[in-house]
Amino acid sequence: MLSLLATSGRAMRAREIATAIGEDVSTPARVETTRGRLKKLAEEGHVIEGPVGWFAIAAGGTTADSGEGTAAAEG
Repeated sequence: MLSLLATSGRAMRAREIATAIGEDVSTPARVETTRGRLKKLAEEGHVIEGPVGWFAIAAGGTTADSGEGTAAAEG
């Protein structure tokens, strides 16, 4: 998710991110799982949420320094 956001150059919605990482978005629970992971990454400072429901990489955020967050968020 961090790599996707870092390279997208824009904020993305949780459903859009879930689709891009291969989640089955026809199951609402999978989108909510992705949203929960994104909110956790926001709490850790890796991503920002704003406006509500839109997620983007945090200023100065790179995938090189946040690999642990990616593993924790994906697994």
